[in-house]
Amino acid sequence: MSLFLAIRAKRQSRMLKTSHRQGIGGQLLRLLMILACLLLLHATAMMYFEGLEFDEAIWLSMTTATTVGYGDYSAQTLPGRVLTVILIYGAGITIMAQAAAYYIEYRQERHTMILNGNWSWKMQDHIVFINSPQENAEAYFTKTMNQLRLSSSPVGKKPVILACTRFNALPEKLRAMDIGYVNKDITDPEMVENTSLASAAVIVILSPDAYDPASDSISFDAVSRARESNPGALIVAESVRQENRQRLIKAGANHVVRPIRSYPELLVRTIIAPGAEQIIEDLF
Repeated sequence: MSLFLAIRAKRQSRMLKTSHRQGIGGQLLRLLMILACLLLLHATAMMYFEGLEFDEAIWLSMTTATTVGYGDYSAQTLPGRVLTVILIYGAGITIMAQAAAYYIEYRQERHTMILNGNWSWKMQDHIVFINSPQENAEAYFTKTMNQLRLSSSPVGKKPVILACTRFNALPEKLRAMDIGYVNKDITDPEMVENTSLASAAVIVILSPDAYDPASDSISFDAVSRARESNPGALIVAESVRQENRQRLIKAGANHVVRPIRSYPELLVRTIIAPGAEQIIEDLF
């Protein structure tokens, strides 16, 4: 019962966050639509009462609403001035200030969600890394990304999303590499959506522990789920035990490599030139 309540509370919290984010976006959109209608109405009034051309009337409405007031155009008639006070001073400037406040709040919340891995990325033809090493994850991903970006292959220039629960917030070194972060594991349905897994070009599944054979079970489940979500992606998976390679390939992996943490070039070579990794692995 306690587990059920915990899952239910987590789901309700997620729904409230989503509803709050959508509420801010909806309020901002409504305010912008109202503001556009007010500016258009004021511009129409300026054309009718002041005899301005359309572009002149729009310019006057915009400069008045933003309180810039260049003075090159202004309302001269009594009806024009009255409508300017009502439409712009009374409503337009207030709505613009509210819209600016909502926009700042939205941007701050978006930044926090991206940093904490709760943002839903909309990407195509990208690379998704699933899972992470248990130890020195930041150093491993930093070295892997450096090797990937140094490649002259077009694959090495593709956007990258990291999906794991290793970091509470993506480390600064990785943020500087323009890497997207999703703080969820493969068993969470939101991970598939938030990483745009169905439209990824390459899916890389790492072994949590490079020495524990039980990691292969986690990789097997991840490969199966990834292939189900994206039938056409290139899936590269790590296998601790040699005898589990064929099982991972049958589950949907295109290439299976050993998890050699001190030499991420093996994994990178598999991503940018599938097949070449076998030569390097034979050396090890």
